[in-house]
Amino acid sequence: MVFLVTFVCYGSHLPGDPRGSSDHVRRGHRRFFPPKPGLENYCRRAMNEPAYLLESPESREAVRTAIVDVCGFRRWFLYALHVRTNHVHGVVRADANPSRVLNDWKAYATRSLRLSGSVAPGRRIWAGSGNIAVIKSSAVLASAIRYVLEKQGEPMATYCADERF
Repeated sequence: MVFLVTFVCYGSHLPGDPRGSSDHVRRGHRRFFPPKPGLENYCRRAMNEPAYLLESPESREAVRTAIVDVCGFRRWFLYALHVRTNHVHGVVRADANPSRVLNDWKAYATRSLRLSGSVAPGRRIWAGSGNIAVIKSSAVLASAIRYVLEKQGEPMATYCADERF
């Protein structure tokens, strides 16, 4: 199956923030929550440590390299990847449960950041969840790759398996 995988850095997109937020998929539907400053403030006060961002090009490159490596190791085909300061988007074909893909990406990226000395041991890097959408057609696949590579602002740490993009 082919997936669009998205996950964010710890504390960088809290429920209720001005962009809005959504909960986990329940019964086949994802619920969107409009901005709620009170909810955002509550969630910020509940955080155990400050928000984390991938502020340096080296930290974003470490995450990019780790995800490319895990895809190679697992024999998953990585179509596109974009590591931003506060989130990661990727499109991958994997013969695995989508939660396995998300968890492996986060685990390899975390290990890479810790080994590079960018992040202290025990420091939270990622929000607890992520979003995984199944891509069911070649048209949606092309659109997802474009979204990941071209619709995120100035390119940061990117990867693309297709020279057309």
